[in-house]
Amino acid sequence: MLNYYFVYILASKKNGTLYIGFTNDLSKRVYEHKNKAHESFTKKYNVDKLVYYERVLSVEEAQLREKRIKKWKREWKIKLIEKNNPEWRDLSLGLPKKLTQIEIMDSLFRGNGKKEKAFVLVSGGMDSLVTAAIASNKYELSFLHINYGQRTEKRELRAFNDIADYYDVKQRLVVDIKFLSEIGGSSLTDESIEVSTANLEYVGIPTSYVPFRNANILSIATSWAEVMEASKIFIGAVEEDSSGYPDCREVFYEAFNKVIELGTKPETNIEIVTPIIHFKKHEIVKKGIELNAPFELSWSCYKNEDIACGECDSCALRLRGFQMANVNDPIKYLFKPDYLSIINKLNS
Repeated sequence: MLNYYFVYILASKKNGTLYIGFTNDLSKRVYEHKNKAHESFTKKYNVDKLVYYERVLSVEEAQLREKRIKKWKREWKIKLIEKNNPEWRDLSLGLPKKLTQIEIMDSLFRGNGKKEKAFVLVSGGMDSLVTAAIASNKYELSFLHINYGQRTEKRELRAFNDIADYYDVKQRLVVDIKFLSEIGGSSLTDESIEVSTANLEYVGIPTSYVPFRNANILSIATSWAEVMEASKIFIGAVEEDSSGYPDCREVFYEAFNKVIELGTKPETNIEIVTPIIHFKKHEIVKKGIELNAPFELSWSCYKNEDIACGECDSCALRLRGFQMANVNDPIKYLFKPDYLSIINKLNS
């Protein structure tokens, strides 16, 4: 007989005091909270409004999930609540009753239980963040991050771990491929090459291009995915509104899918997925807002690790995207040019 548990969040009011707990009888537990059955935190602060709950299949999983949510920043908890309950309604009236064995199994087949595995390549930037948000709706996520000797390596790694924490990703792999910095040829890995100031009208391949980087990353991801029997590799490549990198084109990923097919075991079935390949930057921003992606945890700057410069190609594309979406970018910048006005002046 399968047992199941609930991890839940109570609130005193909208944006009020929060309490996180778990139980195997949610209806009974909420009743106890509402009727102040025990001397507790919830009784003292009148925290009895059920605003979020999720079901898991073991007490160990419930305990782990409860601990992880408790460690989250408050803003992350609020986003979790508002993803499915933006009005902070009291959900206690619609609580599920004890489920039969058939109902539990049915919920698993409908996707409420174990999900298909997918790997997401997470640099820490906004594109990989939104790609992770898209994949999280359907798949059990594993995150891969690459250190390749880039200027902002430490800051990108921090962003990776923050995003992984936000999405409660248990399986993470960080791989060092410093040989790319030894090879050089890019302003991101070679200190002798200056990171150029953004020119959004420039046509060509910028100095920030790291030669054949994405092929190296995808090869590592494919090796891991084959061993772990994952079916998808998500990457936040953008062709139409990117910096002009040749390994961010759709045709490149179509070709690499063929390489995977030819170079892995016959029974292996891995597909590279590029869900935002045809998005403009402002469309990526809007999609992220729709999915409650934590943009404040991401990092895009090519030059700095403390405060984003606002003037490199990556900062410019990001800022222009937020400006076109009419959304405030939550990270801090040394300079915050109005790229829409700059482009309008150039075109006038």
